[in-house]
Amino acid sequence: MQHIPVMKNSVIKNIKLNPYGLYFDGTFGRGGHSLEFLKSGASLIAMDKDLEAIEYANENFSEYSNFKIKHGSFKNIDLAWEEFASPMLFDGIFFDFGVSSPQLDCPERGFSFLRNGPLDMRFNTNSETTAKDWVNSASLEEMTHVFQTYGQERFSYKIAKDIISARSASEIKTTQDLAKIITKSIGYKEKKHPATRVFQAIRIHINSELEDLKVGVEKSWDLLKEGGRIVFLTFHSLEDKIIKDFLSPYNNFLVLPSDEEVEENPRARSVKLRWAIKEEL
Repeated sequence: MQHIPVMKNSVIKNIKLNPYGLYFDGTFGRGGHSLEFLKSGASLIAMDKDLEAIEYANENFSEYSNFKIKHGSFKNIDLAWEEFASPMLFDGIFFDFGVSSPQLDCPERGFSFLRNGPLDMRFNTNSETTAKDWVNSASLEEMTHVFQTYGQERFSYKIAKDIISARSASEIKTTQDLAKIITKSIGYKEKKHPATRVFQAIRIHINSELEDLKVGVEKSWDLLKEGGRIVFLTFHSLEDKIIKDFLSPYNNFLVLPSDEEVEENPRARSVKLRWAIKEEL
């Protein structure tokens, strides 16, 4: 499936591109949003945990002299800033916290229970711990906590108990191995696949997504110039609460996708765009 940048027009409108400005994209992905920044003439520094995204950028964005990219988590925005931009501050900063289509659609990456592949789920494939490692070693207490906290799964304890029982007989190796255990454990109780929340929880946990988000947002605000704008795309309530709470002291805005965009791009169904201006002192 082709990756369609979510709410691209709204992102560009609300970050208010200045062709002479400096911008940061903390979640490059396949560069759908970044490309619009660069086409405006603005300078852009990007980051991504995913080595495939870095490789894609190096292969497809080399023509843009106004573009730099660094491998790593956006929680280290300060390192990218020191390397490429210091002492100049950013005119705009952008984060898209969604999982990209290339990640979801590649069975080898192990993000989706809809496609059988190794139970991996790492954004950064240099990281040591895979989803398989964690699922086959985590305690009942840890697993229950992760499923409850990051997946908001009502049946966390039962699922965790059944996973531990299953792994005692045979190592859990693939996405569909795990999905079948979860489905057998709780069955279909709603329209969503029974494994949806657990897969989300494991992915968030092994990639330290919410911890990185909290650190990255704090650092980003400090590196945004007065009058600069910061834009976030969130895809679930845990992300959105962190961003909403962070922006609450400031003049901030919420934008939802149009019906037309959701119809064109189903990934936009659950997205919320929040943005704010760093007011001049």
